[in-house]
Formats: sequence, structure tokens, C-alpha cells
Amino acid sequence: MNDIPKSILTILALLGLSLSSIGQTSQTNAIDQIDSIITAYMTTYKMVGVSIGIVKDGKIYLTKGYGTAEIGKVKPVDSLTNFLTCSITKLFTATAIMQLSEQGKMDISKKLIYYLPDFKMKDKRYQNITIEHLLTHTSGLYWDMGPLKIGLQWLPAPGTKFNATETYSNAAYDILGYLVQEISGKPYQEYIRDNILVKQTCHIVLLIIT
Repeated sequence: MNDIPKSILTILALLGLSLSSIGQTSQTNAIDQIDSIITAYMTTYKMVGVSIGIVKDGKIYLTKGYGTAEIGKVKPVDSLTNFLTCSITKLFTATAIMQLSEQGKMDISKKLIYYLPDFKMKDKRYQNITIEHLLTHTSGLYWDMGPLKIGLQWLPAPGTKFNATETYSNAAYDILGYLVQEISGKPYQEYIRDNILVKQTCHIVLLIIT
């Protein structure tokens, strides 16, 4: 999924927005264009299944599935197909953090221990981790939470340049999700629902099985 050009998302967004403001005939043409784009990229990038949804102001303008939900089986993807969101949740978490920053409730340049004074590791460099480091996968923390629970060291130092195979950290986003709860005073899922999934006026959703 990381190799899919950003242009597909941009084109889908533009076509999706047009669905809410044009006549039925033009909407049919827009949907045909979406079909053409999705089909072409599925072939090029060997995608197994894709599901798209376009929602604006609480109204669903388009939900459609392409391909199969399971490799080697004829199990068509449709609007009710369940997908694992996996790291897509990081987009929601980062958005929530930036919303809280815009509201003046947190400063991403501040150290993590400013907001979580009880956070400690054996390696004293943990004191240099900032919220921005967590957001940009440059905190130096491990891939997952396991090593953190037993206070182990990490690999790169905080602030080390991003490297997809060495600095990417799910643990960092677990901590950010916890911060969303602590600072907003709401459970993570409740904050995301109320401030991102419901509050935003338009959503273009693209889920892919590869």
C-alpha cells in the first residue's frame, strides 16, 4: 500500500467531492472514472481487494467494493466487508494530536516526560524524546511495546533521521494514543469518533487488501 502513488487518493478525493454537487448523469460519469482508476491501479499493483466510501455532511454518496476479500477465493468485496485498519489508525492518532495542539492543549515540541512524568526507561536518553519525535518515528523507541514494559534500551537515539526499517515504531503511537486520552479526558475511541469520524464534513476512505 505504501507504494501506491498519492495521485490515486487525490483523484478519488476530487471525484468524490464532485459527486455531492453534480447531476445524476455526471455522477454516473464520475463513478465510471473511479471504476477506471481503481481497476487500473489494482492491476498495476496486484491488489486483491479494494473498498471505497465517500461521505459528506453525514450523507453517503458512494460505497463500492472491487476484487475479492480473500486470496484464492471468490469472495467479492462490498460495502459491508470488514478490513483490519492496522496502521491507518496512526493517521487518526496523529490528527488527534495535532487537533489538541491547535487547541493549545499540548505542544509537540515539548518532551514526552512533560506530559507523562512517570514514563521512564533504563536508557536516560528517554528524557530527550519529544512529542514530535513520536509523531515522526524518530523517537528511537522499539517497534512494539514489549521492550518498553521491561525498560530496555532502544536502537537509534531520539531525533535520529527516519528510516523505515530501523526507526518505525508502533510503540510511539501507542503512547500518543494514550496521550490523546489523558489530555482530552476521553477514551481514545470516543475522541476519534466525536472529533474526526463524525465532526469532519467530508471523508474519502480507501481500504485495500494486498
